[in-house]
Order: sequence, then C-alpha cells, then structure tokens
Amino acid sequence: MMLATHGGICGEIALADPLTNEPGNPENGRAIVLDPDRGDCTICHDMPLANREFHGNLGPTLAGIGSRRSPAEVRLHIVDPKRMNPATTMPSYLAVEGLHRIDPELRGRSILTPQEIEDVVAFLMSLNAAP
Repeated sequence: MMLATHGGICGEIALADPLTNEPGNPENGRAIVLDPDRGDCTICHDMPLANREFHGNLGPTLAGIGSRRSPAEVRLHIVDPKRMNPATTMPSYLAVEGLHRIDPELRGRSILTPQEIEDVVAFLMSLNAAP
C-alpha cells in the first residue's frame, strides 16, 4: 500500500508528524466524521454526538479517544489502520494504491485529503471525556 510520504512512523504505533502545515480544524473534522461520502465514522463506531441516533459497534467506541490515544496514534490509525490491527476492516483514508474492488472513478484518489485527516484528528482529540 502506498501512503503519502508525510511524517515518520514511530515504533510502528504512531504517525508522529502532522500531514500538513495547517493545524486541524475540529469543526471541519466533525463534519467529515458525519459525512456519508467522506468519513461516516459512526457507521462502525459509537461516538458521543448529539442528534445522531444510530451508531455502529463494529469498531471500538470513540468516546474518550482523546484521553486514551495521542494525536500521532489516531493519525496512524486513520492513515494505515492495518499497521495498528492487521485484521481490521477499516479502510486507509489516505492510501491510493494496493487497494481492491475500487470504483474506476475513484482509483488514484484517497478517501480524505491530508488536511481532512488532520481535521478529523483534531475533532477526535476533542473527544476526551471518559466513555
């Protein structure tokens, strides 16, 4: 799988450097998390979000993720989730190669841009209350 060459992977468990020079915007990140065409994180994860009735339980809860994980760990999980858990069904939101069964119109494009990933990281880090 080819990932954008941003930042360094630390000890195989974290992507230390932000993917962009701009800090993440948590409000934009929240919008991405809820957008069915981009993040749609609640399809697999329970999250503490008002006005969102249905949450998945395939992935772990993201309630309190900001107090359990570092931004570097969250970033790596979004960019290369199989590095964190080889058995995960979570897609890489930055990969563009080595993927299977991709719509021809979507080939060569990542699900999220590096800035969108930083926005999602910023939002997820704001979820720091214990679950």
